[in-house]
Amino acid sequence: MGDRALSAQSNLVSSNDREPIPTDDIAISVRNVGKMYYLYDRPQDRLKQAFLGGKIVPQLRALKGARMTMETGTVGRLQSLIRLYHEGYRSPVIDQAVGKLIALEAEQSRAELQRLEARLLAYEQKYDMTSEEFYRRFRSGELGDDMDFVEWSVFWDMHQATQRRLDELTKQIHDLD
Repeated sequence: MGDRALSAQSNLVSSNDREPIPTDDIAISVRNVGKMYYLYDRPQDRLKQAFLGGKIVPQLRALKGARMTMETGTVGRLQSLIRLYHEGYRSPVIDQAVGKLIALEAEQSRAELQRLEARLLAYEQKYDMTSEEFYRRFRSGELGDDMDFVEWSVFWDMHQATQRRLDELTKQIHDLD
């Protein structure tokens, strides 16, 4: 089973699942997204399964039932501020609020990065290789699809995405100074 997304429905609810969100206020809505990894003993088993069918291999469900809703109100408000700033409007209150939001997001990204690094370190110690080396070898098919390797690769992907987010936020913090 691969990634899937369901379209917006009229019965969408807010992130706290209590108050309905009118569908005309939805910019993006994704519900029931999942990611399944099939765990093969050897890389060649993947090809056999694809071309010949046969036995069902063990599965790792890395993500199940995920959802995200972005309201047009948030996007619209940000776009309005951008238009105003392009037209020359300036506000120290908005500048300060945006600076604080970016700093808060950077702080949360640093904490998430530390949690992910602790998980990666456990795998690095267990398998006596760096995450970078592991990921290169895993992606080239050298290591197989052991559940530990699939989880390690997911944590590495999350680490890299979090690091990119933190780099961008940090750049914005320095640009504000």
